[in-house]
Parts: sequence; C-alpha cells; structure tokens
Amino acid sequence: MLGVLRGVHGKIVLSIGAVFMNGMMASTLQCFVYRHHVLLKPGSKLRFSKGRYIRFALYHYLSPTIWFLCGSLTAPLEAGPDSEILRKTIREDSSLAYMASLNSFYIMDRRALYPPYLEVSSGMLMATAILAVIVYGVIVTGLIVWHCFALLNDQHSLMSTRTKQIHRRFLHVLLIGVTIPIATMGLPYIGVLIMVLIRIRFPQWLTNLLVGTQAAHTTLTSFVLLSATPSYRRYIIGMVSGFFGRPPQRDKSRHARLSIVVPARSEYGFE
Repeated sequence: MLGVLRGVHGKIVLSIGAVFMNGMMASTLQCFVYRHHVLLKPGSKLRFSKGRYIRFALYHYLSPTIWFLCGSLTAPLEAGPDSEILRKTIREDSSLAYMASLNSFYIMDRRALYPPYLEVSSGMLMATAILAVIVYGVIVTGLIVWHCFALLNDQHSLMSTRTKQIHRRFLHVLLIGVTIPIATMGLPYIGVLIMVLIRIRFPQWLTNLLVGTQAAHTTLTSFVLLSATPSYRRYIIGMVSGFFGRPPQRDKSRHARLSIVVPARSEYGFE
C-alpha cells in the first residue's frame, strides 16, 4: 500500500478510508431500502418498524467498518528507504529500485498477523472485507431494485399511473447516480484486490487508468445524469440560469420540475 502522505501514520489514513468507504456503501444501500419500503403496501410482511430500520442501518454501518478497521489497525507498516520490507522487495524485483530514493510512503508487510492462530495478513483481511461488501451489496441491491419495479408493474396496485411514473423516474435517476460512481470507484478497488490476493503487478498505464477513473467518478456521474435524464438536465439548467440572474424556463407543472428531486407522496404515504 503506497502513496500515503509523509508525516502521517499509514494506519490512520487506512482507517479513515475504511470508515468513509463503508459509510458510502451503506448509505447507498439505505437509499434503495427506503425507496422499497415506501412502495410496499401497508400490510406487507416486508415492511419494518422504525426500531428495526435503525437496527438494520447500524448493523450495515458498523459490521463491515469493524472488519475494515481490524485489517487497517493491525497492518504492520514500515516507512522510509531503510525499511527491511522495502529492501526485500527490491531484491525480489530490481525494477522497483527507484523506491529506495523515496521517503514519502509506507509499505505493508504480508506477514501473518498472529501465527499460528491467524495465518492471514492484514492486507488479506482488508481485501476480503472489501470483496464481501461488494458481493453482498450488489446482490441485495439487485433484489431490492427488481422488487421495486415488480411493485410498480403490479396491475392490482392502488397507486395511480402518474405516481408510478414518478417513482420509476426517481428509481432510474437513483440507479444512474449510484451505479456510475460505484463502478468508477469500484474498478480501482477491484484492481487492488487482484494485486493483493493474486500478488501480480499491473502495467503502469493500467494503474494510471484505474486511478484516473476513480478520481473522475463525480465528473462522469454528472455527465451521465445530464445526458440520460431530461428532467435532471432541466433542473440543473434552471439552477445555473438562476445563478446568473436569468429566470429558469418553467415547465407547465411545478410538480414535474421537482419530482426528480423530491418524489411525490404515494397513496400509501411516507412513514
């Protein structure tokens, strides 16, 4: 694990990154869970009380975070060109000799954490945590999205056609706003997982591409949203026009302009 700022302990940076990364994943899942809850009928067995919702959120926020922290806080890190791990790495691969002239990095050892009781390294522990969260999140979110659209296609639903259209529009924007950043941030993490688990090196151009994709995830998300969602595009144009003192172009219905940001109440109502 390289690229840590000089003068800052690597474990602190890894721990902060673990908390933020899992927080973003859990909050994303929470958005879909709440949207699914809104679409359910009042007597559905899938509906949950406020207490169950809070327990569900805490479990998904805390469990993977603790898993990540166990890996990052136990990471045996060494810094500087005189570290034993770096000298061993250079002996194994002479193309990394330039690292001996660098001071602003930390390098993680692959030694087992607590042999013979725990024969895995801290890097492996963090890699398995990331992999588990990705697999779990993709499966659960996919099932929730599928059931949301199944509820909207139900002919016996009490929701009006207009309300269904508003919910579909909101789900489409939510999918775009979540899928693009997760994909653009997830690909670099998958690359790191491959390097950690299989112990292979990527070409420099591929590493640069992964890092660049991760850095541009917000720009790519905004571009796709503006290109694929006319309502969101009109909303942003209205905001920009208002910023420069020009009155935004109004739709025939004020509700149509706001529905992309604040979905209308369904006949079931919000709880």
